[in-house]
Amino acid sequence: MKKEFYLLFIIATAFTACNNKAPNGMYVGFEEMSSVTPHDSLNKWYHKNNLSIEGDSVFLYQSPVAINKSDTSYSVSDGGFYYFSGLIELKGNSVSIDLLQTGCDYCGEPVKINKDGSLTKLKVTKKLSGTFDKTGLKLNGLAYKKVEINKENYVPHHPPGY
Repeated sequence: MKKEFYLLFIIATAFTACNNKAPNGMYVGFEEMSSVTPHDSLNKWYHKNNLSIEGDSVFLYQSPVAINKSDTSYSVSDGGFYYFSGLIELKGNSVSIDLLQTGCDYCGEPVKINKDGSLTKLKVTKKLSGTFDKTGLKLNGLAYKKVEINKENYVPHHPPGY
C-alpha cells in the first residue's frame, strides 16, 4: 500500500509540475513615454510598470519616472498614475493578459460626447502578450524583471479612494 501511495504521489507531483502555473510574484518594467517636458532633453521619461501576478489575477500600477544616465527622478504628477486589474492566461510559456483601467491620478478620462451633449466615460483596456521564464516576463516587447516585493514596488490592488 505504501508503494502505491508513493507512486501516486510522484505521478501527482509530476503532473502538477507540468501544468501551467502563473508566474506569481512582482515584476518591474519600464515603458517609454513621450517627454512631458519637451524643453528638457536630458531626461528620458518612462512609466515604471509594477506588475503583480497572483494566481490568475493581475494588477498593474504605472507611475512616471525621468531617467538621466543613472539618476532616476520620481514625478509627483507628470504623466499620470494608472491602475489596472485583469486576468492572465497561460499556454506553455506564453502569456496573455487582459487589463481594465480601474483608476488614474493626474490624468484625463476619455469620454464620448453623446448626441444630446451628455458624456459617457469610456473604458480603457490594455492587452499584454508575450512569454515568461524563471527570470521574468517579456510583454509587448518590454522586459519585466522579477523582483522581491517591498514598499517601493508594492502594487495597490485598487486606486486610492476606491
